[in-house]
Amino acid sequence: MDKGQYVKLTVAIIITGMCFMIYFGVFNNIIVLKWDPTLIKLKLDTETFHSCTGLNCTNFFKSYFWKKTYKSVVYLGDSCMYHLFMAILGKTRSCKVRKQASRCSLISYFGQQKLYNWTKPSSIEGPVWYGLTHPFCTDCSKCNSALFHCGETKIEYISVEYARDVEIQSTIGNTTQEAVSLYLNSSFTNVCVVNSGIHDMMLPALTDQLYVQNVQFYVQHLVHTCQNVIWISTTAVRGDKIFPQNNRRIQLWNRLIKGMIRDKFPKLYWEKKRTCKVRKQAYRCNLISYLGQQKRSNWTKPSSTEGPVGYGLTHPFCTDCSGCNSALFNCGEIKMEYISVEYARDVEIQSTIGNTTQEAVSLYFNSNFTNVCVVNSGFHDMVLPALTDQLYVKNVQFYVQHLVQRVRM
Repeated sequence: MDKGQYVKLTVAIIITGMCFMIYFGVFNNIIVLKWDPTLIKLKLDTETFHSCTGLNCTNFFKSYFWKKTYKSVVYLGDSCMYHLFMAILGKTRSCKVRKQASRCSLISYFGQQKLYNWTKPSSIEGPVWYGLTHPFCTDCSKCNSALFHCGETKIEYISVEYARDVEIQSTIGNTTQEAVSLYLNSSFTNVCVVNSGIHDMMLPALTDQLYVQNVQFYVQHLVHTCQNVIWISTTAVRGDKIFPQNNRRIQLWNRLIKGMIRDKFPKLYWEKKRTCKVRKQAYRCNLISYLGQQKRSNWTKPSSTEGPVGYGLTHPFCTDCSGCNSALFNCGEIKMEYISVEYARDVEIQSTIGNTTQEAVSLYFNSNFTNVCVVNSGFHDMVLPALTDQLYVKNVQFYVQHLVQRVRM
């Protein structure tokens, strides 16, 4: 029997949200976590199972990933996982591609033979789009599987969009999940980073319980060939009504998967609970009070290269975003906070100390010790018709300059 077969699973981890994973995978070179800044040398303990959310995971990573150094990591998922893989790959040292596959050559990538007669999926299996009309192809057009050698470390992405699908039907099994399991069995795989959920919600007949069964089927095949499995909970979506995904169901599915792993893999479950308490919060029109500052007597409209452009333009001191409620949480010894800042430069919050939200936020940070700021701006800025590329860069420079003056790291 090959040494990769029936490997004892040593750790399974649930991380809430793909964006959180990207945060730790890409930006941990500026966070003192004491582990490889590319995330491809994970140092794992031999404990069993851990579940954590948000910045609660910081201490977990510091204390947990330190005993063993693993040098083979495989990422399995849809386009979200692909972007995570590419982001991490971009932060590594020199890497060389060893092999890769387009959307219709994955079975050759696996070194397997096609089933003579490709069978269409049931109502609870993928694919549902391109792969349905093009046998042995994936639905995702740009999720190209690839294997890279980065020094002594192997890092790989494999396109798997569903918890159960029949895109890849080989002579050894009727599902992609079986094909992946056999492929991983051909070499010793230390860590599998995996997610499924967004594409599964496009299956109209897939009930919540059937989704859980499909994930159990998927994970069962992985634990035979992956020494460690990291399951990333499905991240939130924008919630557009034209798409079948919604955050209520995503939250439910994440809870159900966590329970399934606890119940179906009892020897693999270990959870350390952390409670978080809200300390203060603000809605779209009271952010300036949240920041502990006073309103400017005369609110000035923005220039053509500044926000706001929507609700905040007609309602002074309010944000454009209706559901972006700022909040501060205390989670044990850790403080986690979200502050609504939609533009690289805007005049939504005009206080007595400055005419921009960025200046107000900078002063607010100065009142307490802040270790890390995770920041982004771009989508709202593109709504400004007069904002050229260079002016956007200047606005971001203005924003970042105010942050680096106040943040200690």
